[in-house]
Amino acid sequence: MRKREIFVLGLDDFHRPLLEELPQARECRFHGLLPMERIRQGDRLPIAELVEEAMAELSRFDGPVDAVVGFWDFPINCMVPIISERLGIPHKPLAGVVACEHKYWARVVENWVIPGAIPAFEAVNPFAADAVSSIGLDYPFWLKPVMSYSSYLGFHIDGPETLVTSLETIRNEIGQLAEPFNHVLDMLDLPPDIAHVRGDWCIAEGIIGGRQCTLEGFVHNGTAKVYGIVDSLRVPGGVSFASYRYPSDLPEGVQQRMESLACRTVEALGLGESAWNVECFWDEGADQVWLLEVNSRLSESHSDLFSKVDGVSNQAVMLDLALDREPSMPHRAGKYAHAGKFFVRHVDDAYVERVPSPEEVAAIERDVPDTRILIRARAGQWLHELAYQDTYSYELAWIHVGGNSVPELEERYRECAERLRFDFADEGERNAQDLSMPDPRIREANI
Repeated sequence: MRKREIFVLGLDDFHRPLLEELPQARECRFHGLLPMERIRQGDRLPIAELVEEAMAELSRFDGPVDAVVGFWDFPINCMVPIISERLGIPHKPLAGVVACEHKYWARVVENWVIPGAIPAFEAVNPFAADAVSSIGLDYPFWLKPVMSYSSYLGFHIDGPETLVTSLETIRNEIGQLAEPFNHVLDMLDLPPDIAHVRGDWCIAEGIIGGRQCTLEGFVHNGTAKVYGIVDSLRVPGGVSFASYRYPSDLPEGVQQRMESLACRTVEALGLGESAWNVECFWDEGADQVWLLEVNSRLSESHSDLFSKVDGVSNQAVMLDLALDREPSMPHRAGKYAHAGKFFVRHVDDAYVERVPSPEEVAAIERDVPDTRILIRARAGQWLHELAYQDTYSYELAWIHVGGNSVPELEERYRECAERLRFDFADEGERNAQDLSMPDPRIREANI
């Protein structure tokens, strides 16, 4: 039997091993399709150019193209169906992808399907002369672009002054996402009540909060299913993520309510033959479940977590769907009972003089079994030059660890973090523990 030729947009050395460890890898051959540094080149996302470059690269391949897949945010999540449509191979619908990623469009659909589980919201044109006075929500609220990721250009608005300064920042920077997203919107026949809300618009949303988690699932033959829930813990008193933990320790009944909300929403949004993830909150005091947002892809941040706990990464779901079969994820067949992705962060902008060397990282990975570390910052750059960070901190590194208890998991993280040395100009030497801020016990957040 010939191997299936699978092309992966933005495939990198960090995620390739997880793909190659899958059972499905025995019947597949993986090819990188455009490097990530080309796809996300600074502040440009030229999606039309990228699609043409991908098509040219595929045309040079001597053999059949069985599937084009990807597990990153925009523009990759939209490029997959665009390229697949042109190749005439099975794919998820572009309209369903965009309905999920367009935060205002998604909220309109959610308001029909699960009206009691979403906050008050409204569309905002940040370039309108009356942008400040046009917003009818009470303070505080969140303001963010209708299409963004990693909380980029998301602002917590606590009063008129914050709103004015945030709108100015958004107007100056939203174009790098709006221009390519508008190109995608122009490919679709949009609903009349959505068509005017372009990529350079924002959405204002009321504050919701509680214990946050992400449901990972898929849609196959029109039916949505959940296969795992990951807890999302934030830094003390802040909005940046401290860690992702799998499996969730939310009560079973709460998880079931979230699954029902997520599956009904994904099906209503028209997403088909696709992995997805849905972010939710549980306000424990009010026993209220909230739906924060829907993403039309698996979360690559969770891949190593599923591998450690369930025995295969969530990329298995993406591959099964690409091969036109229903996914079947194993359950708790991995080496560890718990797994986590921890973020090493720095609050303020700074000039990076030193980051941990590859040899130092390799030594930590040898000493702490099954640990995987990715250094995000580079020596010789300012932290503000890191692409698409959240508004309130900068990611220095990711630490992926496993453990057979929560205390063991947290101890392994601390052991790694204490050995990661970053130096910044005019700040002297600091280690990762000083910079990272995460308190693994923080469970609540207000978003």
